[in-house]
Amino acid sequence: MENIIVTTGDINKPYKIIGPISVHFTKNENGAYSSGDRLFENGFIGYIQKIKEENTSIGIESGWEITCANAYNNNLLDEYDQLYIAAVCEIKRLARFFNADAVVFTQKNIQRECAYTLTEGEATPLLGNKGNDPVAYHIELCGTAVKYLTREEIVELDILNEELEADKITLRDKVFVAMQERSKLEERKKQAAEAAFRQEQEKIQQAQIRLSSLQLSEIEQRIVDFFRTRVDATPFLTVQDNLKDIPTMDLMLNLKNLEGKGVLHKYEDNSYKLNI
Repeated sequence: MENIIVTTGDINKPYKIIGPISVHFTKNENGAYSSGDRLFENGFIGYIQKIKEENTSIGIESGWEITCANAYNNNLLDEYDQLYIAAVCEIKRLARFFNADAVVFTQKNIQRECAYTLTEGEATPLLGNKGNDPVAYHIELCGTAVKYLTREEIVELDILNEELEADKITLRDKVFVAMQERSKLEERKKQAAEAAFRQEQEKIQQAQIRLSSLQLSEIEQRIVDFFRTRVDATPFLTVQDNLKDIPTMDLMLNLKNLEGKGVLHKYEDNSYKLNI
């Protein structure tokens, strides 16, 4: 059985996430360690010894724990180091319960408590304590428990990634084709609009040539200029209202002349529209 890896970062190995886990560890004023309902009277070295025994019972070699014990015996670990190492051992133990292989992105939060008494509104250190000396330490260690992917799962994942990549390529091709079709459609619309504009300009030029060849009178020209501002058929009364200075009989006569020349078209409701 492999040992659990605990790291403050990520690991370069494919895995699946089991979930977040955390442990709370305390060293009290008597030097005893506690975590949940577990109490270790002999402090750090007692805890490490217990962890070694538990690991041996499940077939795990406690190399790291032995190294920590040796460091403790050589006075290389302060209170914070001891508490942190114990918390790491405990989160390993918890991760093993969840059948995890590692704990990644581990974070810690360490606090200490000092003994004070309140006298006349002022905090005073308790007898035998300087006030700055902590009487208890607390640590919270949290991380994400993960399980390494099996060879079969890695193969399945690779196949899935290949399929996803193929889907991406297919989708990208479809998008590209759709963009090309849209570009072609926009170009056809542009060409159609330009062609319609050219036809309209040609019609206007032809109409101007035809009108100039008809040698219109001044009144006829005024009537034509008026109808050029109109899109729909215009009733006679509207024409008369807009050309008030032209006598009615002259207006009617010139309208008839323009109709005869094919410049105007007269409808049954006595409305007119420019025919060229």
